[in-house]
Amino acid sequence: MADITFWQSLFNVLFNQVIFVFLSFGIGLGLALLLNEITFLSSLFRTLMFIPVITSITVAMVIFDFISGPSGPVQTSLLNSQILTEPVFWKFEQWLPMPVIAVFSAWKWFGVQMIIFLGGIASIDKSLFEAADIDGASWWRKTRSITLPMIMPQIVFVMTMNIINGLQMFIEVFMNFDLSGGPYQSALTPVLYLYQTGFEQMKMGEASTIGLMLAAVIYLLTMMQLKITSKGSDE
Repeated sequence: MADITFWQSLFNVLFNQVIFVFLSFGIGLGLALLLNEITFLSSLFRTLMFIPVITSITVAMVIFDFISGPSGPVQTSLLNSQILTEPVFWKFEQWLPMPVIAVFSAWKWFGVQMIIFLGGIASIDKSLFEAADIDGASWWRKTRSITLPMIMPQIVFVMTMNIINGLQMFIEVFMNFDLSGGPYQSALTPVLYLYQTGFEQMKMGEASTIGLMLAAVIYLLTMMQLKITSKGSDE
């Protein structure tokens, strides 16, 4: 398929996912490890961390848009501390839409990954940690040698779902840029492009081809990731 726009939309969403996966995976796993060690008010902390997940994505995007906007608290603080010299209108920049949306997605969905990792950590046999304590292993050594290898199925599941959900991204971009795909189409995603082609231009044949190409890319990337992660767990 020699459709340059499709490949650009695919590059955009992969660029977004590299940032999103790094942030959400790191935050989710880090908080899961931290909350696993906390006993005081642990249920309250877990509930608070999960609030963005159960919040409507429309409401969450409106809140995030205000927070990250030129007059929002984040940019105001950066301007006051002279880290920024002038407000940034990220919706009109060529390379900022996807990183900003990735930060939003990480904030919105890290709670799901945190709960999955907490479930995996809770299922680990406690005798393994007791034996490590007897040997004088540090917290980091136990995390690296016991916790991470034992929750590898959860890690594989989370990473696979991140790829599938990321390549299907639509609402986040549509709410901010409608069907335009952002400046220079820098926020165009494959699903948004499919919608443009099929329902705005009424080219159903091309839209079907785009859908098949997207499904093939999702399949290939998922198989590659499963192979890499399974190889890592075998070692």
